[in-house]
Amino acid sequence: METNGAIIGEPIEPEPGSFDTRWMARGQPGVPGRFKWRGKDYTVARVVKTWRSLGPCESGADETYVRGHFYRVLTTTDEVMVLHCSRFWGRGREKVKGRWTVCAVESPD
Repeated sequence: METNGAIIGEPIEPEPGSFDTRWMARGQPGVPGRFKWRGKDYTVARVVKTWRSLGPCESGADETYVRGHFYRVLTTTDEVMVLHCSRFWGRGREKVKGRWTVCAVESPD
C-alpha cells in the first residue's frame, strides 16, 4: 500500500447519493463525496491519486483480478485520507468490516 500514514482500516459511512458517478462510468467504484468517520462528517474536495490492489484468480486460472481500489483524497478540512473500496465486501471468506474504509490519514505534502 502506498501511504505515509499509520494504517487504520476503519469503516466509513458514505452519504447516500454523494457518490461521484464519473468514476462509475470508468468501471470503478464512485468515490463518496461525503462520509462520516468516527462521528465526524467529511466532504471530499478532490481525489489526489488512485491505485488498485491486484490478486490472482482463486480458482486456479492464470488470471489477475482487481481486489480493491484506493483513493488518496483531500477533504474540505485540508486532511489527506486514503480511502479503500473492497471488491469483496460481504462475499465468502473475504468479508471485511465495510465496503469503504479509511486506510490512513496523512499529513499534507
